[in-house]
Amino acid sequence: MEDDAGREAVESVHQRHQNVGYAAAVMRQGEMVLSFTGVLADLEHEVPVTLETRFGTASIITGVALLKLYEAGAIDLDAPV
Repeated sequence: MEDDAGREAVESVHQRHQNVGYAAAVMRQGEMVLSFTGVLADLEHEVPVTLETRFGTASIITGVALLKLYEAGAIDLDAPV
């Protein structure tokens, strides 16, 4: 995966789902080959997400669970709430 293609893929998901902030990494054979961040970690204080930003474990687990359900066709992330 090229850097631009990876960044575009993550930014596409970000735009579609209007996430506040994100950090992404691509691992290949146990080594990180691509990493980048985007937007804000703290909206009120306008603190950007960095590679050192700590995300809550519950947020990560929830995000992974939702993506697994989406991949399995069990939920529609674009459905109105």
